[in-house]
Amino acid sequence: MVVGASTGDRAELSLGLDHPPWRLACRQELSVVDGGIQMDLSARNEGSGAVPVGLGYHPWLPCGRLQVPASAIWPVQRCIPIGPARPVTADEDLRSRGSRLSSTRCYTGLAGSTARAGGVVVDWEGPVTHVVVFTGQPGWACVEPVTHVNDAFNVAVKGWPGHGVRVLVPGEELAITVRIRQEPEAEPEPE
Repeated sequence: MVVGASTGDRAELSLGLDHPPWRLACRQELSVVDGGIQMDLSARNEGSGAVPVGLGYHPWLPCGRLQVPASAIWPVQRCIPIGPARPVTADEDLRSRGSRLSSTRCYTGLAGSTARAGGVVVDWEGPVTHVVVFTGQPGWACVEPVTHVNDAFNVAVKGWPGHGVRVLVPGEELAITVRIRQEPEAEPEPE
């Protein structure tokens, strides 16, 4: 890992991965922005052949009511998908009312680019197609915007649609931006 340009409110990190037959140039930039943090992450195929890639962030946040704009979920066992994505049930739906889950869930079918954990807002740009939610530690939640399902490379081999694995041709780049900021927690909607 190489630390590139840095200031009091910004740092750039880079890492070259040379694992034949694949070569990737990875870059991460962390910036303090308007009451939060912005994280930019990219991977560029520097090799001569195609390479499968997935990107994401896994921030731990103080847990409150969770909201994720997703209409589908992957059935999982020990965090690994055991079948294709399916529509969320009423108990799994985090689109409007929010919930206090106690497990790992991998959501997809995103109709927006903002999730919430209590008074913490996580939003993203780029080809994020999944949000993994893990609440295995009391008082905390991991709200993870990612480009792929858990165990995506094996899910792709199984042929299940919507896995999110991107295959980059030489010179192609995959990039996402994630921002995390604090804002007052809204009162839950009446049920």
